[in-house]
This record gives sequence, C-alpha cells and structure tokens, in this order.
Amino acid sequence: MRGPITRKGVSRLLFLSFLVMAITGLLSFVTAFSKSVSALHTFFGFVFLGMALVHFGFNFKPLKQYFIARDGRLYLLVKVMLLSGLIMAGTNQAPPFDRLMALGNQLKGKRVMVWAETDEFLTYDFRGKSDGAGLQVEIKKGRHFWYPQLAVWLEDTAGKYIKTIFITNSTAKGLFYASRTKDNYKLYDGKKVEGRLATRRVNALPHWSYKRNVKYPDNFYVPPPDQPLPDGISGATPQGNLTLKSDLPEPEKFVIKLEVNVAFDENKYFSAFDYPDDSLYHSGSGLMGQPSLVYGAVVDRNDNQKYYLMTLLGHGHQSGQSGRIYTDTDMITTAKEILERIIVGLDTGK
Repeated sequence: MRGPITRKGVSRLLFLSFLVMAITGLLSFVTAFSKSVSALHTFFGFVFLGMALVHFGFNFKPLKQYFIARDGRLYLLVKVMLLSGLIMAGTNQAPPFDRLMALGNQLKGKRVMVWAETDEFLTYDFRGKSDGAGLQVEIKKGRHFWYPQLAVWLEDTAGKYIKTIFITNSTAKGLFYASRTKDNYKLYDGKKVEGRLATRRVNALPHWSYKRNVKYPDNFYVPPPDQPLPDGISGATPQGNLTLKSDLPEPEKFVIKLEVNVAFDENKYFSAFDYPDDSLYHSGSGLMGQPSLVYGAVVDRNDNQKYYLMTLLGHGHQSGQSGRIYTDTDMITTAKEILERIIVGLDTGK
C-alpha cells in the first residue's frame, strides 16, 4: 500500500512502541513509581493500540483465517473469552500473578502490599491541639525507629524561626544520662537510678536548636535541666506513630520542619573511630551515631492544597557545633529509615 501510512511504517511503529512499552514496563516493575516512565508507557500504549488497529485493517483477510476453522466454525468468541479471563485474573492478582507482584515489590525495596493491607489498622498517638483552622502532622515510624529525639517547628519563607510545635522531653529538659547504653536505657528512662549523671546531648537536634537561637551561659543552644522548655510544647519520646496538631501561624506561606535523631546507630562513617579531633563528638556520653536528619515542606494556605509530603533536606552536624544543614546524605544509612513518611495536613477553616 502506498500513501502516508504504509504497512512497513505501521510495522516499524508497532515494533518501536512495543520496545518502549517493554522497557518502561520492566522499569515500573523493579523501580519506584516515576511520572516520566509512566507517561512514556501510557503514550506508547496508545500508539501501539492505534497501530494495531491499522495493522488489523491491512491484514483483515489473513487474520480472519486464524479465527475460523476449515469447517466454518468460529473460534474468535472462545478465544476472546479466554483472554478476558486471563486479564481479569491478573487484575485481581490471582495465582500466579500475586507472586509476580510480590516479587516486583521486593525488587523495588518497597512494601507496597504490606502498606495497603495494614494502613487501616495503624494506631497513632495524638499530641497537641488546635481550635478550628490548623495543622496536622502525621509521622509514621520506619524500620529503624528506636526512641528518637524529635522536633517539629515552623519558620517563615526567609528562614526565620516562628515557633516549636513539639519537642521531646530529653532535649527540652536536658534529660540525657552519660551512662545510658543499649542494654540499660529502659532502666534509666523508666526509673530513678541513683548516681546517674545528667548531661545534655547537644548534637541530638542541632538545626532546631540553632534556629530557635537561644544561647545559654555555657554557649550551647540546647536547654539545660535548670531551664527546661514548657510542657505545652514538650512530650515523652514517641513509642510509635505520632500525630501532632497545632494552630496555623500568621504568615500565609510558611515552612514546616522536622528534625529526628536516634542514639546508638553508628555506621562506618559515624562511629567511635571517626572525627578523632572532635572532642564534643567523643564526649563520653555513649550516644554516638549518625547525625540528625532534617525534613521540610513549604505550606501555602492559598494554593488549595490540603496535604504536603515532607522531604529530606539533609543532616545536621555530627556533634551539634553548627546549625547548618548538610545536603549530602551519602554517608547516612539506617537513619534514613527512622521515619517512613511525614504528611502535613492543612485545614484553613474555609
């Protein structure tokens, strides 16, 4: 056939679209969701469908013979029904399609099926309050969630501190103890042990402490035991998933941040053998590990967006000697799995 659409051109487009769909399908199977990959897969899916219809038109007579036996019996309906049944089985993840999907989720490094099956049964500890319009911060624990120190606060878009929504007691009241270890932390945290020496772990949440910008007589920015922060914004260390509520700040557009840190999570970059010249890091507190992680989101009450996902901005200083955010997180390992997700809900009251 001669003209703008030829058999050869249709065959080439069919092959190209099939190739792109195969590659993008494989990428979707083994990697996390990507808008660009999904868009390519969808676009070439429509191209493939269109060219398939044209190809069917070009080859109607020979294709017709595939569905009609020599004695004239029609097998098309039976074959279509069988194909439809196969597609329905795959859509509903019947065996062996369920195993195939499970393998894909494992390759992605995600637990998508687990989330889908268990999210409705999750329980959250609620803290704080708001009257009418306000913020709600949902914090879901990850695989390496282990008695974390946590701070959530607000800033304006220029980076100026507005207020703290929540801060764990150990940082708010200086309740760390020098001889606290992996083996005895329950004894130390749960009972009054005589002779234990209180200390301040100034490297726990350095970005929050410097943003708050309250300097104490010993030149640290973390509250000492004799000058604790008020109970209204402080609370016990979270044992699991946590939801915080707070009133909205005055600015229409603002930044919400979260800083998190756990003790005893050393890795090959942050351990007793690293930073030998940093005396504060090796202060004898027994709490060395990976530095804090800082997450953030920009909230604008005029953009008609109800939910915001907080993203990782970087990590804090390993010994808390600055409030800087270090954006290179290649040396951070398990600390990235302290929290699984942080979602900010916005209720403007409108």
